[in-house]
Formats: sequence, structure tokens, C-alpha cells
Amino acid sequence: MLRDGPGGTRRVGDGDVTDVLTLRRLGAVGFAELGRDELMSELGDIERLANRLAGYRAQVLGALDQLDRSGVAPDAAPHLSLREATGVSESDARRLVRSGEKTREHGPVLVALSDGDINPAQAEVLSDARVPEDVRDDLVVAAASENTDETRQRVRRAEVEHSSETSMERFERQRQARGAGWRRDHEGTLRL
Repeated sequence: MLRDGPGGTRRVGDGDVTDVLTLRRLGAVGFAELGRDELMSELGDIERLANRLAGYRAQVLGALDQLDRSGVAPDAAPHLSLREATGVSESDARRLVRSGEKTREHGPVLVALSDGDINPAQAEVLSDARVPEDVRDDLVVAAASENTDETRQRVRRAEVEHSSETSMERFERQRQARGAGWRRDHEGTLRL
């Protein structure tokens, strides 16, 4: 549970208290007094906090998944539980559950996301990378000082360099990944 404490927001649970990244809240006057560098710093702090929260969400979803698997609290549709708890759309909930599952499969990716070093898009790219785990670990370290586009490019190069997939295996993987779909948007229009 998060609570406001004297030093800002604190993580409270099982009797231990750990400081987490805090943000100051500024009004219009406060923002007007900040220069570009200070505003850029604020944006960086916001993003690190959002990344850390995404990592924490992945861990909470993992704990719910463990309860489901153990039979203690079966959940036939984790995405619907997430939607109910947060109010996100069903499609967003599905995406968040899938992303959390992929991130939890790779410990260093989850740690980097939970520490705020990488963003959720980078975590997904790194989790999906078809490379040996030691190479993935190196990619995670590099991603901490890159933007998402640079991480994608680095992952693509690493996949080419470390590919153990034959051309037929790649063709079959690509063939199975093909698909089409449809949905209705918020106005009822059918989107293909």
C-alpha cells in the first residue's frame, strides 16, 4: 500500500517501509517559475515513476497468477479482474496482462522496469527478443541509457547476429504469426 509520509510517498507492507521515487506537485505558478532544464528533469522523474509502477503492476499480476495456479483464488479471466480493479478497457487489460507475463519471464527485464531504468515498451521489446539469455542481459543494460527506438534497433541487430533459426524455421514462425482481426471502435464503426 502506498501512503504519504513525511519524506514523500512510502511503500508500506509487512512492517517494512521503503522509500520510493516521489514527485512534487506544482501549481500553475510553480510551473511558470521553472526553466526548461528543470521541466525536463520533472518529465524524467515522472517517466521513471511510471516505469517503476509498470514493473510493480507486473509483479502484482504475477502474484495474482500464482494465486490462480495454486487454486487459492482461481481467476478464469485475469484481464477482466484487472479491468474491474482499474477501469481500463478490456483490450488494454489483455495487453497489460500479456505484457506482464512476458516481462516476468525474464528476471533482468523485470528488475530494470521495476527500477525505472527502462520503459514498458523497451521491456516488451527485450522480452520478445529471440536471443540467448546472456545476450538479453547485455541488451537490458544497454537499454537503460537508450530510448525505445534505439533499443529496438539494437535488439534487431542482436537477433540477426545471434540467430540460430534456419530460414525455414523463420518462415514458419512468420507464417504462424500472420493474422487478421476486427473490432468496433467507440462509435460503433467496424475496424479491420
